[in-house]
Amino acid sequence: MALHHSIPEHVGGSLLTDNHSHPIAHMPPEILALIFWEMLQVSENKIHKVLAISKGCQRWRNITLATPMLWEWIDTRNVDGIKTPLIRAGNRPLSIVLVVLLRANSH
Repeated sequence: MALHHSIPEHVGGSLLTDNHSHPIAHMPPEILALIFWEMLQVSENKIHKVLAISKGCQRWRNITLATPMLWEWIDTRNVDGIKTPLIRAGNRPLSIVLVVLLRANSH
């Protein structure tokens, strides 16, 4: 396939073998943290997105874990959406997504 060379060579979460030559590998962690934060602004499920970012590679995991502003959302739809941000947000203000399901009266 002609596009094969433009597609990153990773499968199932494996990292590129020569990732140190990629320009993003030399980007300061503060800039990457801001990029990650901007990515979260357009995401409906922010906790899911930040967890996915943290699994990109060891460096991204270190950056996400060391950046409390990435964990300032709490989503009550799942347990990880509550516990993880509470631990990692530090002293940052939190935004809470509360989903309430109402049942119709069964009478």
